[in-house]
Amino acid sequence: MRWLIVLAMMIIPGIVSLLYLRSAPHKPIDSIAVLPFLNASGDSDAEMLCDRITASLTLSLAKLPNLRVASRDAVMRYKSLQSDVRTVGHELGVRAVVQGSIERREDSYYIRAELNDAGSNELIWSQQYPLEADHVAAAVNEIIKDIADHIRFH
Repeated sequence: MRWLIVLAMMIIPGIVSLLYLRSAPHKPIDSIAVLPFLNASGDSDAEMLCDRITASLTLSLAKLPNLRVASRDAVMRYKSLQSDVRTVGHELGVRAVVQGSIERREDSYYIRAELNDAGSNELIWSQQYPLEADHVAAAVNEIIKDIADHIRFH
């Protein structure tokens, strides 16, 4: 019977610590970088869309209150580099990184976007969106809304 008490005294603090760590609030995301979106199709139209969407996301996120956004110039060096999210976060001094790509399938384009915690390299959110070339602004607005929702609740 004593061994059960000793065992419980050893296990209970561990469980309490684990529950506390899991319920501890995340540090708020107050800074972000939008990496250049990748052209997963290789065609020139997709390349232009990548540049346009990256610029639009950067400008739109910069309008959100209490959010510092790395400049487009600061992130352009990552266009041709494969960099780890933690490295990018450290080098740019941001808490989160947006990455994405555009892919063409038959006559349609699709945007894949994801939000990653730069400290833990944890995927916070990921989504794929259909894209019509003449409705880029609508797609960007939807992505911004989703990112803003996940920043607020992370």
